Amino acid sequence: MLVAAGLLAPGFGVTAQAAAPATLKIVLVGDSTVNDAGGWGQGFQRLLAGAVTCTNLAANGRSSKSFLTEGRWTNALAQKGDYYFIQFGHNDEPGKGPDRETDPATTYTQNLARYVDEARAIGAKPVLVTSLTRRNFDKSGNGKLTPNLLPYVAAMKALAVAKQVPLVDLHASSVAYCERIGPAETAKLNPIGKDGKPDTTHLNAAGRLVFAKLVAADLRQVVPELAPYLRMEPAAAKPVLPQDSQSAARSGTDGDISRPAAPALPTIPERLFSITSYGAVGDGVATNTEALQAAIDAASAAGGGRRGGASGSLCVRARYPGQPYQSAGERDLADAAAGPLSRRDDRAGEFYQRGRTPRPRHQRCGHD
Repeated sequence: MLVAAGLLAPGFGVTAQAAAPATLKIVLVGDSTVNDAGGWGQGFQRLLAGAVTCTNLAANGRSSKSFLTEGRWTNALAQKGDYYFIQFGHNDEPGKGPDRETDPATTYTQNLARYVDEARAIGAKPVLVTSLTRRNFDKSGNGKLTPNLLPYVAAMKALAVAKQVPLVDLHASSVAYCERIGPAETAKLNPIGKDGKPDTTHLNAAGRLVFAKLVAADLRQVVPELAPYLRMEPAAAKPVLPQDSQSAARSGTDGDISRPAAPALPTIPERLFSITSYGAVGDGVATNTEALQAAIDAASAAGGGRRGGASGSLCVRARYPGQPYQSAGERDLADAAAGPLSRRDDRAGEFYQRGRTPRPRHQRCGHD
């Protein structure tokens, strides 16, 4: 969620709003064919509407096994989501190494069962998503894709039946879609790597949205209570940074190796929370860290300026006497009557390093 908080010098007014209604929370779990950099997760977030948020915790190169052993699933459960969408398979295949590979009939099924059981144990609803197909067409020219994930797809389908879990069959729908539009149109969904070759596993910006729409279409059928939260057409794209794309390309693990151009700064609404209302002292000496954090927490509780993304990044604006609102860090915060702040005292990031303009990745305020 993007949060806008105005930090005002003493004497300036405060505009506050009532706390936003409780929101539905969706957590995405999986590999890089799900994450925001090279998967359908970013496109899916653009299809959400109303009081719903989506946290994308899918990570490059992870399998159903390594996501567990690295503690990522524990962190995902700590998010207290209402729904957990679970997709693996690409990195569970033979040849991925002992830390990742699983057997479809045994360890893969056991891992998926654990995801389902532990999500339900915290009161959440798991949704299984079969693996996004790799888009490699048969060299014979018959217009058919060459399948290589079918054992993992079958294992997930069997578990979904056994445990009565909603299933989004993305593998089937993505195969059908690609074969319907053909090799030339499918190629337009592939990112291009540094070597100039197409990546037929991951997705470019167009592909992220195309396959997210397939996920949403299935969801309307298998989880009908989510239908009111799903748009037919996407909202405007939010700025997203690639997740470890360069390291993924170097290591050969899943990762989108195309890097988008830097997006423009978002417009942040003027919803104001004065840190002086939370105990800040404008003596030019006090760091006021606790007051700053309290103002940020209040902004978050009120729903922020606008909803978007999955990472919980923070966009904070400061007002200086006689000056328009601007990103904190564009001026030395010693100019603000709330007193100077330093990185050591700050709990919101580089926005509050004295005299330093935030880096572009903070200015975008899109994702961690």
